[in-house]
Amino acid sequence: MANNLSFIDRLQLSFDFALIGRIPKSLRGITVDWQEPLLTVHFFFDREGIDEEAETMDEVLTEIISHFPEIMKLDTEYKYIDSSNSIRDYKLKWWIFLRGD
Repeated sequence: MANNLSFIDRLQLSFDFALIGRIPKSLRGITVDWQEPLLTVHFFFDREGIDEEAETMDEVLTEIISHFPEIMKLDTEYKYIDSSNSIRDYKLKWWIFLRGD
């Protein structure tokens, strides 16, 4: 990727590619914060019992962080928020993915 892209732009592109064909129907959103060297990622789902989906998102993250040597720490949370409630208030710093509910 071009060196003139910001960290978040490169991260967004990496997520875009890594998520192709992997977005589960239950995924509502992905939000991130970057405070070097820590990347915080929160995944929001519209149902509980998302072990398989969480495993897929772990694979996505493994693929992504392999391209970012500056990520030395990773904080990941998988949250269930009923689809009748908005997740917009749970935004960290940037939305990577936000399903149009």
